[in-house]
Amino acid sequence: MQNELEDDLQIKGKRLLSDIYQRCNVAIYEPASCEEALKDPKWKIAMGEEMSMIHKNKTWELVERPEDRKVIRVKWVFRIKLNANCSINKHKARLVIKGYAQIFGVDYSDTFAPVSRLYTIRLVLAVAAQNG
Repeated sequence: MQNELEDDLQIKGKRLLSDIYQRCNVAIYEPASCEEALKDPKWKIAMGEEMSMIHKNKTWELVERPEDRKVIRVKWVFRIKLNANCSINKHKARLVIKGYAQIFGVDYSDTFAPVSRLYTIRLVLAVAAQNG
């Protein structure tokens, strides 16, 4: 049993959970709301980077709201990304859709996302090419 444990430790990228906890004995604070995040300049920068990427990628455009439609709101999600040694790599802010506001039978099957992934675009193009 001991040899198996030692063999597992020699594989690159595998560590015991207890080793990770010893190295990462730090308290990490991630804001729960936009108001909390706006008090810290690091989170303001992260939010600015997210908004600039949304504008750069032309992810969405601002339009007038149709009278008969309900607006699906967005929220900010904040995460701290860590390096392998548990030091802070970057502050990451994401603007996400509150999809739980959708109504079954009306807009429930519609997918709303402020960011489309490259592999999703590739998949759609592959299916389109395959079907002529």
